Amino acid sequence: MNRKSREREQEKPSKNAEHRKLPYAISVAAVVISLGSLYQSCQGNQIARQSNETAQQSNQTANKAELGVGPLTMDLPEAKVGIPINNYGKNPSPWISLGVREIRKAGNMIIHTSQQSFGGDRTEVAPGTGQREFVYPLEGLRQSEEKPIARGEEIVTLDFALSYDDSFGHIVPKFTCFAYTPTDPFVKWTNCPVYTSADMERLLKEMNVPPGMIHTVK
Repeated sequence: MNRKSREREQEKPSKNAEHRKLPYAISVAAVVISLGSLYQSCQGNQIARQSNETAQQSNQTANKAELGVGPLTMDLPEAKVGIPINNYGKNPSPWISLGVREIRKAGNMIIHTSQQSFGGDRTEVAPGTGQREFVYPLEGLRQSEEKPIARGEEIVTLDFALSYDDSFGHIVPKFTCFAYTPTDPFVKWTNCPVYTSADMERLLKEMNVPPGMIHTVK
């Protein structure tokens, strides 16, 4: 075998090795491309989910029911208070529950306390003001109390524990308090001081509000 023949024989293994490496390189490239496509797909799905969640939250914020109590109306001769429930949102609320506690005081002496619950299953409140009104009876109100109340010498205070469905399945708790101020020429019912968490907990227990009714909107 001459020299050129030997050189050609030596080159053959090298070329064979290169041919063997080629499919391996192609396989690795295919895996890298597949992983890249999978990552992009996962990223795209995550972005789509986040976009959908943001759209849902925006829709709920813009269209949810938002309920509030007042303004109240006092009818001393009939011994009752009108309690309008207003819906400032766009959707109707399909469920509402209202607990009311009354306290009548003369100076530092408590003359009377009572409480009552309203609403419950299928009590719907449509959007608008005064769409639902409850009438609270001033139990045990004596005729002799009418003038002291009208002069502001005897104070009627009503505590409210309101819970309602915001139309998206979230139960919203709201607490407020009004005191009757007949001597004020403009505002007959004024807001009481802001409640603390301890006041709220005590109020809920005193009004026998079931714990399952009170949740925070997520």
